[in-house]
Amino acid sequence: MLKAFTAHRQRGQAVEEAITYYTKHQTRMRYDEYRARGLQIGSGTIESGCQPIITARLKQAGMIWSLAGARAVAAVRTWLKSGRWQDAMAHRPRRQRTYQRQAA
Repeated sequence: MLKAFTAHRQRGQAVEEAITYYTKHQTRMRYDEYRARGLQIGSGTIESGCQPIITARLKQAGMIWSLAGARAVAAVRTWLKSGRWQDAMAHRPRRQRTYQRQAA
């Protein structure tokens, strides 16, 4: 692939950028090896997994989230949907009382 790009170097900056990108990342782009090992090479599986966990909750009508709030909701929903809710609750700090009991 790099040889094909190199032959078209004179066509401009976009070709130069493609050559740089492929040269820099060629060790990660061994797709034939990944497929032979049965690994996914596309992002579709991950992207479709985001729908029920993230999008379904964060993108409802009228919702506006801060980055911190969105991250918190994503973490909670990930624990819930993965069936590890009890594990999540074990990591939660105990709530401290904000009041004092009155003597009888």
